[in-house]
Amino acid sequence: MVLTRLVLGGGVALTVFGVVAVVIIEAVSVDPVAGILGVVAGALFAIGAFAVVVFTFDSGSPTFRRDVVAVAAFGYTVLFVLGLSYVNLAGLRSVIDPTLAVVVAAIVAVLVWVSLWGRSTADESDI
Repeated sequence: MVLTRLVLGGGVALTVFGVVAVVIIEAVSVDPVAGILGVVAGALFAIGAFAVVVFTFDSGSPTFRRDVVAVAAFGYTVLFVLGLSYVNLAGLRSVIDPTLAVVVAAIVAVLVWVSLWGRSTADESDI
């Protein structure tokens, strides 16, 4: 269970880091300051999110756990898609941009959430 919490915490931390960093960078819009402030704030919020997931995942409600898994799937999917772009696998660098990575990750997160929700409702109906 510890490994599960660490992996899910890492995925949530990736998502939180990306969201906070992008929001601050876009809001500040002053080149050197925005990048530094966005990365530092993103890292601090990511550490906090990681700690929350690691320490509260097992005691959380089924809805909380389902949400955490979906958010972690989003973070890992963005990392994977942008990694494909970075290594230029099959010439994908020209096709993959950050918007595509976010759209693919959002679709994966929704599919994960719906599949976990369906599984939990199927388990409840068996009782």
